Amino acid sequence: MLNKYLAELNERMNRASSIERGFALPAVILVMVLVSALALASLMTTGDERAAGRALRESAKAFYAAEAGANAVIANWDNDSYDTLMPLPGDSLDMGWQTLENGSSYKALLTRVDGGSGGRMYAARVTGRGVGGLAGEHTLGVVFATTTSSSSWPTQTVVFGGTMELSGSPTISGACGGLHVNGDVTKGAKNLTLDGDLTSTGTSEQGDYVDSNGDPYSPQENADSVPMPQLDPLDYCPSDADFILRDNYFVTVGPPMDSAVVGSDSWGWSIEMEGTDPFYPKFKLGGSGTPESGTLCVMGNVELSGGAGMGSDGSPIDMSIIATGNVQITGTSFIAPDREDGIAILAGGDLELSGSAGVSSDNFEGLIYVHSQCDISGSATVAGQMICRDEPNAPGTWDYADFNEFSGSVSVSFDCTGHSFITTETIGPLGTGGWSQVVN
Repeated sequence: MLNKYLAELNERMNRASSIERGFALPAVILVMVLVSALALASLMTTGDERAAGRALRESAKAFYAAEAGANAVIANWDNDSYDTLMPLPGDSLDMGWQTLENGSSYKALLTRVDGGSGGRMYAARVTGRGVGGLAGEHTLGVVFATTTSSSSWPTQTVVFGGTMELSGSPTISGACGGLHVNGDVTKGAKNLTLDGDLTSTGTSEQGDYVDSNGDPYSPQENADSVPMPQLDPLDYCPSDADFILRDNYFVTVGPPMDSAVVGSDSWGWSIEMEGTDPFYPKFKLGGSGTPESGTLCVMGNVELSGGAGMGSDGSPIDMSIIATGNVQITGTSFIAPDREDGIAILAGGDLELSGSAGVSSDNFEGLIYVHSQCDISGSATVAGQMICRDEPNAPGTWDYADFNEFSGSVSVSFDCTGHSFITTETIGPLGTGGWSQVVN
């Protein structure tokens, strides 16, 4: 009896153990599934976070690429002469994509946005791209403007930058009849008359000279440099112009503006292309032409020859010539400045001034300012100041002179006591906060 009871108890215990094992297996499988799901979710979250972080870094690179592009535009503004490619309001310049050292890139679109009077303003839309498939783009907007500052003005009658050659029998006279060269005087004039000091920052091949009274003087070498203010033709054109030469047209400025194709107007202007740059044509007025009084704004090079209608002895034509390129004046001309600031000639390139005088009055009056080199010869007489900076030539212009040259029997006189200082303008960002993000 006892054995039967023990056998039944053992059977019941075996059945209970089997039931417990049946319940444990699904539980273990369920736990394993849950743990695997949590691990997979963790891996997916980590991958998404990594991708998001990489995208954020590349997006930041795109932003910095756009900012670097805008800074590059500012830094290279003068060297690349961007303003000469946008001379009028509404003109645009697409600079194309540029690659930075880290592989990111930027593209700048520049537009001149001022109204044509006062200072010049430019809007830049700069788009930056990062590197890789998640790079994205950022676009910044920035406004450039001309800022005005007072500049010291040299008191010498003639101031040249770089190398200069003297020859012939030139005369420089007046209350401030000095000659200064920010460089070397590589050749001396045999008969130089100079009412003031001849100074140069380098060496001088000029020997002793005399003033108007016949008193002798000696050149001064290794002198201090004389600052030469920076005048830009585009600060005056076309806002101050009475006439504009641009894009094969001679334009009369007024309300409203009208125009006539060059060659068909009654004044006799003609045009020819110099070099291969279409931005810099050469406008010519020959022996049969008749210039008009006023401020002449030339988007390119200009040549006046033959003395055609260019004033007369004692009765000069009131005209100021402001050109982004070279200025050539040959023959016998009589020009007095039309402008109140006294600018007679302002050239963004070289100046070739030659011809004869043999008259009782001056051929030229006012300020002659040249960005590049001056080749002054013949026997012209100038009542005013002459500044030649010896900077690189404007894009698209012929290189008329490799250095500044003053020869012949040219006579220049300047009374600085009646001269007022001129303010100059430089390009720069429009104050603080001029940057803005326009597209994410």
